[in-house]
Amino acid sequence: MTLKKDSYQERNRIAQELYETFAKDLSEISFRVDETIGLNTTNPTTRQSLRAVQSSISKLIEKSKHTRDEKYALTRREREVLIELATGASVKEICERMFLSQPTVKTHLGSIYKKLLVTNKVEAINKGKALGLLP
Repeated sequence: MTLKKDSYQERNRIAQELYETFAKDLSEISFRVDETIGLNTTNPTTRQSLRAVQSSISKLIEKSKHTRDEKYALTRREREVLIELATGASVKEICERMFLSQPTVKTHLGSIYKKLLVTNKVEAINKGKALGLLP
């Protein structure tokens, strides 16, 4: 049983690294296309082609966001807890704001840590920001 869990976590870690690399590459390409469109304002055909490329990249970015949300599969409540956590709220404050018991909040935090492959609040917040899970 332990081997399967470790294997799952390893596959999840690898998939996460691939996603992060893909997202970073897409963002860089998108930036370069925007930059190129700005430099080629005199040729309408080139501008039109670059805008078509930009549109395709935007669609890929949106699709990757959907894939990311499925991959990290935080429930709505887990996302709410993560957002509260990012505001600097303590477990007790999260309980009060969300009308939840401490064991429930701690269970949500444990699930968040497991799904994001982190071990503490700071790592969870940083990973949540990096993955676009936080506003």
